[in-house]
Amino acid sequence: MGWWNRLRRRRPMAPPGDAGPDQRLTALVHGFVQGVGYRDFCSRTAYRLNPHALSGYARNLPTGTTVEVVAEGPRPLLEALLERLYEGPGMARVIDIEVSWSAASHEFDHFTARYYPTRG
Repeated sequence: MGWWNRLRRRRPMAPPGDAGPDQRLTALVHGFVQGVGYRDFCSRTAYRLNPHALSGYARNLPTGTTVEVVAEGPRPLLEALLERLYEGPGMARVIDIEVSWSAASHEFDHFTARYYPTRG
C-alpha cells in the first residue's frame, strides 16, 4: 500500500447527521510529553479528524511533564481525539490523562499548538 493510501486511511471525518451540541474536552496529559512534538501531534490529529469541526489548543505546562489540551467540537470527534492522545507521537510516553468535560464556549477559531518564549 502506498504512503498516500495510508495517509488517507487515517483521516476519518465527522459522522453524518446531528452529533448534538458541541462540547469542551480538557485533558491534562502527563508523562514524557514535552520536547517530543506532542503539541504538534495534537494539532495535526485534530485537523485529520475534521479540519473544520475541532478547535482549541495544546500547550506545555510549567511542570515540564504535562501538556494541556483544550478542544471543542462534537462529542464523537472529541472522544476520537482523546483516544489518540493516549498514543501520542513516537517519542512520547503518556502515563496518565486527567479528563474533564463541559459545554463548549466557542472561543476558538481553529486548533493550534501554543508556544511560549523560554525564560533566559
